[in-house]
Amino acid sequence: MGVYLKQICAFFFTQTEPRLASRASKCRIYGYTNLISHLAAKHPTHGEEFTEFQRRNLTSFEVFGFVDQDTSEMYDWLHWVMARNLPFSEVEDPLTRRRVGNTIATEVDTAFGLMFDSWMSGTYHYVAVFALYHGTDSHCERLIGLSPMVDGFTADAHIQYVEAILGVYDKSVDMIKFLVGDNCSTNQSFASKLKVSLVGCASRRFT
Repeated sequence: MGVYLKQICAFFFTQTEPRLASRASKCRIYGYTNLISHLAAKHPTHGEEFTEFQRRNLTSFEVFGFVDQDTSEMYDWLHWVMARNLPFSEVEDPLTRRRVGNTIATEVDTAFGLMFDSWMSGTYHYVAVFALYHGTDSHCERLIGLSPMVDGFTADAHIQYVEAILGVYDKSVDMIKFLVGDNCSTNQSFASKLKVSLVGCASRRFT
């Protein structure tokens, strides 16, 4: 229902003044009640008009601003691999990895946070690492590493693992400003050794 209301509002309303940006932000947070109420009171046939428009025009979602840049880029990558009938191992190709790595290295500045989580699969202990930073227009999260831990599960092993990942993007652990992860002893030691704050899991603060 939320997406449908967003479609209707995007179709009938247009932002014409910069000062309306704050109202638009509130609209995204609280929903589209005011705008829909206005349509119901002043334009009772808006539903039929919108349905007729959809029937006559096979318009893509992009016209209504539904596809954000991250989603669009992800789709482009998938389309590029699938349409060319490439093997999934294409993501391991040096040229492909260089293109993606250079993009992330350029986006991430010299001050960022890391969010990570781990899980077991059989005898393998995997750790995923995300870079958190402020992009050109908004907050960004990028998966920068995902592999099994092979040198143990201590805080020092995690630091070595992160150093290896950051090296791919020409970054260093000195640039890390905070960590996001579970409140386990390993993560606490990890943060202490790097002398940064640990934003722990709220559900484990009192355990």
